[in-house]
Amino acid sequence: MPELKPNDAILERLRALVGQQAKDHSISGLGRWLNGTLRAVEPGAVEVDFLITEPMTNPMQMLHGGAASAMIDE
Repeated sequence: MPELKPNDAILERLRALVGQQAKDHSISGLGRWLNGTLRAVEPGAVEVDFLITEPMTNPMQMLHGGAASAMIDE
């Protein structure tokens, strides 16, 4: 598989969002609801913090698998 090369313009656009909550800039309704905060952007990786709220949990009060999948997808 060929190595993907980062697009500098995309990296800079994402880096400009570091420290901001998704509710303020996401084009995705689900992304706004999850409301992650972008912490770091590097070629091939991002770091995002999420505050887990009750609606994101399962009956055992643990993060619901669907919520975890949505976080990964966002």
